[in-house]
Amino acid sequence: MRTLCIMFFCLLSVALVVQAQDSDSGKNTYLVAEEAYRDGQFKKAIRLLEQDMKNYDHILVPNACRLLALCYMALDRNEK
Repeated sequence: MRTLCIMFFCLLSVALVVQAQDSDSGKNTYLVAEEAYRDGQFKKAIRLLEQDMKNYDHILVPNACRLLALCYMALDRNEK
């Protein structure tokens, strides 16, 4: 029983570490997209934001949507 509990907590800790890394990678891609926007690389920023939108946490999603809208406006794609 003790071994089973230890294994359970080890697996739980591994799952939490993987989840934390996923949320960090989402934030990192947002920062890269933001930098691409500042550098005028709008298509690159759009590609990064669209491919990783599902990995953003609920706090970062509105900022990502705003940045995506700014990129589309810079490329005169107002319908998007």
